Amino acid sequence: MLRDDHFLRREYGRTLIPVMFSVLAGTINTLIDSAFVAQRIGNDALAAVNMCGPLYQVICTLGSLLAGGASILSSREAGRDEMEKSRGYYHTALLLGSAFGAAATAAGLWLCGPVSALLSQGSGLTGYVYDYCFATFAGLIPVVIAYIPLYYLQLEGKGKEIMIMMGIVIGVDFVLDAVFLYGLDLGMGGAAAASVLSMAASCVYGFFMLQREHSAYRFDARLLGIRGWREIIKYGSPVAVGNFLDALRLFLLNSLILRALGAEGAAVWAVLNSLSELSLCISSGVPQAAGPMIAVFHSVRENSGIRILMRLQMRAGLALTSAYVLALLLFSRGIQA
Repeated sequence: MLRDDHFLRREYGRTLIPVMFSVLAGTINTLIDSAFVAQRIGNDALAAVNMCGPLYQVICTLGSLLAGGASILSSREAGRDEMEKSRGYYHTALLLGSAFGAAATAAGLWLCGPVSALLSQGSGLTGYVYDYCFATFAGLIPVVIAYIPLYYLQLEGKGKEIMIMMGIVIGVDFVLDAVFLYGLDLGMGGAAAASVLSMAASCVYGFFMLQREHSAYRFDARLLGIRGWREIIKYGSPVAVGNFLDALRLFLLNSLILRALGAEGAAVWAVLNSLSELSLCISSGVPQAAGPMIAVFHSVRENSGIRILMRLQMRAGLALTSAYVLALLLFSRGIQA
């Protein structure tokens, strides 16, 4: 197995940008929704979008738990040349994602009122939050399972397809926001529906790419089952716990700012939080891009390859963080405006 610096640098570099873009797409989607909602409905609605952020992050936690854990295990089995087991984890994640997504949809629609009151702290934003949450719960399944083609396209080294998936998310969301908010006047529910439908369109494209002739993870109904679900949860937990803690952090900050500064302060915080979330493409994207390769090396006990990947992550993380900080310093006035 090749594990020299040049080979790994090339493979990691080829994967890094698409993976970072995939992390960034969700934040850009929120920015798009926020911009349309603020212009069409007002600042209270803008604040409400940010109040719903923790809910969306919890949904993403479920998706990353299953897709992340399954892709790591599939990488490990592929490294051992056990492709049938590798494909089995893919199908288990797909079945569990669909089942959990359906259960979460039913529970969410039933509990939408209490959830909305909790997220909005019983403030005057509750009505806006309810409309946004209801549409989000109604389309929860594609949001959960969309992570599966995303992670498995990365596993197959298909960076271009990942970029197209994220381009679909952003492009469709922009168009549907304009249609739903300005053309059909659907309000907050329309903004949430635009996000959900854009994710569904991206999900369809991703699974279609995995169905192509040379893909190792084409759908096979005979492989559907729940074998290995404990391992999937075990290996997906580190990323999922990180996402959940981010959701909890955002919920607490939203609550504090809403109580201290009211809806107007919450609207300002919504803009600032979106800017802060852009850094996730570095903090999450840099290690996520190396995940499948590390799993392969770990499966065959090749520690030298893992050490090289760790160095590459450190270098990339430091360089990208420095560039991000420099951009904020140089363009602070423009960003503020």
